[in-house]
Amino acid sequence: MSESRATLVRHRLSRAAEALKEAKVLATEGHTLATVSRLYYAVFYATQALLATKGIERRSYADIISEFDRAFVKSRLIPTVYSRTLHQLAQKRTMADYADFAEVEQAEVMKWLS
Repeated sequence: MSESRATLVRHRLSRAAEALKEAKVLATEGHTLATVSRLYYAVFYATQALLATKGIERRSYADIISEFDRAFVKSRLIPTVYSRTLHQLAQKRTMADYADFAEVEQAEVMKWLS
């Protein structure tokens, strides 16, 4: 892997770690909707980092998720449970950010945090 690609991967993993740390803080305060959003971005940035290891760049959320499924899940490099989690978080993040009266159970949030 080239040095520039390795730098990009490290940067994205750093962003993922930061988003996860933020999610944990939000969860302890009971902010489930904000926690879901930060959890989604933690997984999203890690997914972008993984794609970058193969030199794959996509810009839209949907394209990144689709490419992850194609390049890693369908080829059985990564178990499908990770794809399901990414898809669930994407759906919940959209609902949490945009739906009126959105709610997410604390237990569901804690499952993802673990």
